[in-house]
Amino acid sequence: NKFQTNNHSFNLIDNVLYINNKQIKFRKDTRKFALLKLLVKNKSGIYYSEVTEKLEGIVTDEIKNAKNVCYEACRGLENSLAKIGITDFLKFDYNQAQINSIYKRASS
Repeated sequence: NKFQTNNHSFNLIDNVLYINNKQIKFRKDTRKFALLKLLVKNKSGIYYSEVTEKLEGIVTDEIKNAKNVCYEACRGLENSLAKIGITDFLKFDYNQAQINSIYKRASS
C-alpha cells in the first residue's frame, strides 16, 4: 500500500514517510500515524469533526475536545517532520488539515 506523488510517498507497511529523499518512521497505533494515513487518503484534506471516530482515543461526544486532539496531533506531526527539516508539509488550523499542495500529485 504505497501512495506516490511528485514529492512524497507513504508506505503503510513499514510506517515510513518519505519526503524529498528524507524519511521519518512513525509508530503504529498512534494518533499522529492515524492522522497521517487519513491525510494521505483524503487529498482535499480533512475536517476534524468528520474524522474524530477514526482516530483512536478521541471522545466524540464533545466536539471542542475532539478538535483540540486533532489539532495537537497535527502539531505533533509538524514537530516530528521539522526534526528532519520539513516545515511546510501540513497546512492546518483548529477545524481542518491537509497536506500542502506543493506535495500533491499534479494529476490523479
